Amino acid sequence: MEGQDMTVLSLFMKDQSANLKPQCFIKIIHNVIESLQSLHTNLITHGNIGSDSIFIVINNKEGHLRSLLGNFTSAELFENQTGQCINAMNSDLMNVRLLCTDLLAKCNLFKLKLSSDDSSYKDTHENVQDYVHKSSNDWETTIALIKEISMKIVHLQKMKKLPQEVIKQLLLLTQSYKTDAIH
Repeated sequence: MEGQDMTVLSLFMKDQSANLKPQCFIKIIHNVIESLQSLHTNLITHGNIGSDSIFIVINNKEGHLRSLLGNFTSAELFENQTGQCINAMNSDLMNVRLLCTDLLAKCNLFKLKLSSDDSSYKDTHENVQDYVHKSSNDWETTIALIKEISMKIVHLQKMKKLPQEVIKQLLLLTQSYKTDAIH
């Protein structure tokens, strides 16, 4: 696509690590949950959600990021919402939970890197403490959100909530955060 770059999430986190901001991770997880809602509404399960099956599209002009589900080799289409369908949908949600674990690990690394880089900037930037404090708070907020998503998946599944209800709760949670920026 002209004016846009595309890569898989695993490479994006590796290649763009210097440019990633906490909002990117919120946007990624929000887009994945939206995609899952669309699939499940149509009785389709993905079956393989992970950092190698999520495509990241970056609009170079505006700097906006969008994540899309890909790699549908394990996808299934169900005729009706049977127990087998619900189990497959719950499996998708558990894959989202595993994705959260991967994202949390990266977020914690970026937060640690920001803290260690603080000392190298002290001599050249007067307001670096304010910047690092704000950025650190942004990372903490993002980390807390991703942890909450992960815990909510487990909690709602233990309560025997239908996957569609779990997804609605997750979308409400992610929509309360700003998710427009990439850089």
